[in-house]
Amino acid sequence: MFPNVCSTRRFAMLKIRLATQETTTTLQLLRDLEAADMPPQLRNAAGGYAAEIRPVMRRRDLQRIAWLLRSASREHLPAEQKRTIGRWAAYLEGRI
Repeated sequence: MFPNVCSTRRFAMLKIRLATQETTTTLQLLRDLEAADMPPQLRNAAGGYAAEIRPVMRRRDLQRIAWLLRSASREHLPAEQKRTIGRWAAYLEGRI
């Protein structure tokens, strides 16, 4: 009856297993963003997601982290950090 609702729920409930290095890298990038000179909304979101990083995560949460990283890669950060964040966002999106 409501195919979009069901598919949205399935998407949200799917879980993705991250390797130890993926978990560590994602956590470190989020912590770096939390300490960066960025808008408070992005810093606070990075800190909140850093506290939630686990080896197995809901697909929806991992997508949100990828979006957060993508947004942060557009901020005024050093060029190398922007590239790293942007590449990692693309990598996570590919894992989803």
